[in-house]
Amino acid sequence: MPAIVGFKAVEESRYPFYIPNFFLGYTRKSEEERRSDFESTLKTFIAKYLTEWFKYMRIEKGGVKDEDDFLLKLSAISDDISKSNIFSAVVSKKNIATFNVPANKSVFNITKIGDCLGIKLESEHKGGMAAIESMRTDMDTIFRPQLFMESISSWIPLSGRRESNSNDEIVDFSHMIDQLRISLPSAIINGKGEVADGIVGAYKESGRKEFCVGDYCGVPIYARITHGENLDKTNIRSTNYYSNDVRIWRTGNVQNLQGLEYRFKDSQDLALVLSVRNSLPSWSSIDSIEDNFKNHEEQWRMKAVAAMINTQLQCMLMRPYINSQKKQK
Repeated sequence: MPAIVGFKAVEESRYPFYIPNFFLGYTRKSEEERRSDFESTLKTFIAKYLTEWFKYMRIEKGGVKDEDDFLLKLSAISDDISKSNIFSAVVSKKNIATFNVPANKSVFNITKIGDCLGIKLESEHKGGMAAIESMRTDMDTIFRPQLFMESISSWIPLSGRRESNSNDEIVDFSHMIDQLRISLPSAIINGKGEVADGIVGAYKESGRKEFCVGDYCGVPIYARITHGENLDKTNIRSTNYYSNDVRIWRTGNVQNLQGLEYRFKDSQDLALVLSVRNSLPSWSSIDSIEDNFKNHEEQWRMKAVAAMINTQLQCMLMRPYINSQKKQK
């Protein structure tokens, strides 16, 4: 059977969810209209969130201890939002704010990410997370939370040929790039020499360094070489190996033979990783994210392209197997 295509989706650590279309038409409105829309929309979201939390508590815990108190705090959401002045912090100052939800004692971290609102529940709040997950599956919810992805990756074995009386593996990147171009017909892959030099150079630097090899439907595709994604970080082959010794080891592990052929002395679990990622700047400069940045559109395209890459890589690995089965008949 052919090798299995690896897959990994990494959520943004600070804001694992975002609410799309939260700031729809934002730039065309006055400051007062923006405030009114923001507070009204946030109220709608929090009210729906608490409704789902209440359902969870009723099913899993037999209900809330004091329903009258819960309803009282639910009805005060609008005042809580206005008094918190969260609009000023999140929109006017482009900062990060927290919003306390007294009705179920949960706390949201909130920030503006282009046309979307980034959200995260502070600490472990099992009922709150269950409520958000329920909202994610509710197609009728206007502001349905979406998973906010940092990157989505797929990887395939980077196989070559073995030399006689040697464990070295020789990888022909020209052949590998040809296979990618055939299997990902809608992708625009850069020149072979540029791609091979770029990903081998990135490999020598560290296990996480990537190189942009082209784009797929306008979404940049990044590539890197790995020795396995799940190795312990104390293993020098690991993607997460931190010591500077990794540069010395990797530089000595790969050697250019001729053209686009490279010899790897240690080829254990050698794989090629293809990734797509969001284009956000560093979180340390979140105020540099433009108001008209279409985060939801980018996230949708990322996920669609990642799904296509993974599917087409699986087809690429399956093709030789199917051909071999035909020959045996």
